[in-house]
Amino acid sequence: MKTTQVKKQKKLNKNKVGRKWFDGKTESDVVAKLKVVWGLGGSDAEACYYADISKFSLSRYLDAYPDVEELRNKLKEKPILKARETVVKNLSNPDIAFRYLERKKKDEFGASVELPDIFKNNIEAFHNEMKIYFIGNVGSTNTKRKKRNMLETIESI
Repeated sequence: MKTTQVKKQKKLNKNKVGRKWFDGKTESDVVAKLKVVWGLGGSDAEACYYADISKFSLSRYLDAYPDVEELRNKLKEKPILKARETVVKNLSNPDIAFRYLERKKKDEFGASVELPDIFKNNIEAFHNEMKIYFIGNVGSTNTKRKKRNMLETIESI
């Protein structure tokens, strides 16, 4: 603990006045439960629920103990690093290796949609062609509202 935190703790222990940190729960039990959830990548709200404390109590505690806040941030990264490690270990699987390359080297391996030549320079023609396609392929059971929504979706492309 840093010296300022030790002073704060001594002051808090000395006064014994005011609301307790966690409504009678022991600090070590609450912090242990918080660490479990943060180690799984959980949010502060999930950690508070699991530890049975309020968000306000957690906020006050983190303000008083910045080293716990730093620990929280580190623990939240733990699942991401574990997932990354798992992906890298399984790169011998061609499917996983290809999916990894799709995300890391999008320009070389990423899925790209190529428009037909007639639409490349004329997006309005593309929109009109899509309208004709969707209107022609909408079944008779669909309502006008559904058709209108599909046309609005096409227009937003």
